[in-house]
Amino acid sequence: ELGPTLRKLVTAARFNPSLPYLSFLCINFDAPVIKEAASWFLDGVFLNYNSSYLEQMLEQLLDEDDSLEITRFLRAVDVRIDGFRVEKAPEWRGQRVFVKHEVDGKGYELRLSEESAGTQKLMGLASFLLAALERGGTVVVDELDAKLHPKLLRYVILLFKDPEVNKSGAQLIFSSQDVSTMRNDVFRRDEMVCRTRRGGGEPAMVARRHPRGKW
Repeated sequence: ELGPTLRKLVTAARFNPSLPYLSFLCINFDAPVIKEAASWFLDGVFLNYNSSYLEQMLEQLLDEDDSLEITRFLRAVDVRIDGFRVEKAPEWRGQRVFVKHEVDGKGYELRLSEESAGTQKLMGLASFLLAALERGGTVVVDELDAKLHPKLLRYVILLFKDPEVNKSGAQLIFSSQDVSTMRNDVFRRDEMVCRTRRGGGEPAMVARRHPRGKW
């Protein structure tokens, strides 16, 4: 276990306060339990949707080989697309993604940038979510609810809670300001933490539950 191991190891070296604690442990000790803790961070995916740069980069990361799987994912939440294709540009210009639609038997294409903000976000997010569900990885997302309909947010959350889908023990950790999913039929009590401020103004993380099971 991590706790007992650390108590034995830290007596052998003086802690350097200028380093993050886990980095200090990795540099100074060759213990499997420390490597396991570090790998959780190294193998995870961290996405910050407060950054417009991230949204621009997601188009560059889409792979046409994933079109069928991502299309299936979006159609499961009633986002009606019929695939996408990637047009490679000169290296310094990146790539352009065109989303396919079929209406009355006719095919049409839209640039990804012309799709709704929610569709753009789901397409960029889908590959990370599906990869985590397949391999058992961790995805950490800031503002997961931004630009997503509450029903889509709920669907994404429940994917990770469904043992038939999440067979590898993948984790989804996210921040959200959407209260519609903060219910006891979506989360257990120990799965939700609320960020608030104490009397002096300092931030604090607290876990609370209304007597009837709602925040």
